[in-house]
Amino acid sequence: MNNVVVLPGGSWQKGIVKFLQGKGHKVHVVNPISNQTTKSADGHIVADVEDLDKMLIEIKKLNPVFIVSDQSDIATFIVAVLNQRMGLPGNDPKVVETFRDKAVMQQFASKIGMKTPVSTVVRSFADLEGFSKNQPFPIVIKPVDATNSRGFRKALSTNELKYCYKESIKYSRSKTLIAQEFVKGTTQITLDGACSNSFHCTLAASIKGPYFKPGLTSFVKYPCNIDKILLAKIIEVNNNFVTRTGLNFGLTHAEYIVDGENFWLIEIAARGAGGGITDCITGWVSGVCPYEILYSNLIGKPIDLSEVHLLKRSAILQFYHEDVMRNVPVDENIIRSIPGVAAFNYNFKKDQFVTDYYNPRHTSGIYIAENDEELEAVINKVNRAIFTS
Repeated sequence: MNNVVVLPGGSWQKGIVKFLQGKGHKVHVVNPISNQTTKSADGHIVADVEDLDKMLIEIKKLNPVFIVSDQSDIATFIVAVLNQRMGLPGNDPKVVETFRDKAVMQQFASKIGMKTPVSTVVRSFADLEGFSKNQPFPIVIKPVDATNSRGFRKALSTNELKYCYKESIKYSRSKTLIAQEFVKGTTQITLDGACSNSFHCTLAASIKGPYFKPGLTSFVKYPCNIDKILLAKIIEVNNNFVTRTGLNFGLTHAEYIVDGENFWLIEIAARGAGGGITDCITGWVSGVCPYEILYSNLIGKPIDLSEVHLLKRSAILQFYHEDVMRNVPVDENIIRSIPGVAAFNYNFKKDQFVTDYYNPRHTSGIYIAENDEELEAVINKVNRAIFTS
């Protein structure tokens, strides 16, 4: 049999489904509802990704070669559990938990000497109140087990604590939050990597633009043009974190705050980056396809990442603020036809304007080029198409 299973079936999983089909596999997607990803797959298992018993029954019928996920923190852990129970290639669930649970992650990072924001686990509002008495505002509050900035809140004063607590806790399955100091760095960077045969390599680094609102940056730009020596040090620390956890293989996505020569780990996940970064950007920038690395380990033929030569081509994941885009007539096909535009997603229809200040939904575009000068030319062409049409 040549069956493989992917979960869940959200829009960000379409890339890996297509990749695996290109390898000749029949891809079965686990998702509670039908959508474009499940329709593009060869099979659809109708189940919630946390319903282990139902998934085991249905997946065993397929006798799959492997089970995999790409861009979901929750599913990455579930995949580890499923693989362990079925004797398929995978990581120890306890190792994956270090990446999934933000509190465990911070504790592990501190244990191995990494600089992290002052943090505490919050299981009740009383815990948050206690933390606030000894921690200057603003205070960052987020679920230990959510993804895509869901539940992220920044309390500016004591008066905002209860509201932020209620708004954050509803996104946590475990009803557990982490509260942190707000690190006032000058730069935020991301690192996208892959682990193969227990060796971790950071493939691409980006710098984040100013934030429109909490959890929503204006852009993610590659390569990361900060001091080369400092970046090399951050990458070394990042690789060491992954190696020390014992992760056997998989994709990683990390975020750091940088201020001068200091840097703090904000979080790191054992999954690909969302928003099309893993699908379109990481492989372009580095010249190394992250899915190929993941796949090679799944079929028992790991790639030696110590020998890879990395490129540093240019790319940007560009976000547009809804206040600007809501009334702009956008022809997505014209924009996508511009050379250098890898993807463009216009989410703000007139009757779908998002008013929630913290909602991360947005209009985005992915633009790529050989270097920064060419990339700037692509961005200018896109902006002319959007704002002068």
